[in-house]
Amino acid sequence: HLITMGAARVAPQSDNLELIDQLLATEEAARAARKGLWALPAYRVFDADKAGAAVGRFHLIEGKVRRIAKVKGRTYINFGADYKTDFTASAGARLYRKWAGQGFDLASLTDARLRIRGFVEAINGPSIALTHRRQIEVLARE
Repeated sequence: HLITMGAARVAPQSDNLELIDQLLATEEAARAARKGLWALPAYRVFDADKAGAAVGRFHLIEGKVRRIAKVKGRTYINFGADYKTDFTASAGARLYRKWAGQGFDLASLTDARLRIRGFVEAINGPSIALTHRRQIEVLARE
């Protein structure tokens, strides 16, 4: 098991949410034990305010949501004061509706502490385009 050894990270794609949740728990244990990749600074979980260093790679980003915005059918989860430079995760309208129908409303995440995983692109600052519900882990709500 690569994830158990810390040799891989979870990149959710399957509809089998139970399996993904098991893999995420396994990854969390490897990360806590600093196994494999988790012992290396380059693979650490980035703070949202330092996400610019993760551009061009798959990474995990953690931070407190400052604002949720809907623009032209897309929902943006903003982790800083300036969406043009700060870390943002976003989901299209179809995913927003799907997740809301499953009881997970992105609009309710303001002030929550999240861990977002995915490929980090440079689009108005570091950004992850969400494609799967399990890319978002709610760590705490205020």
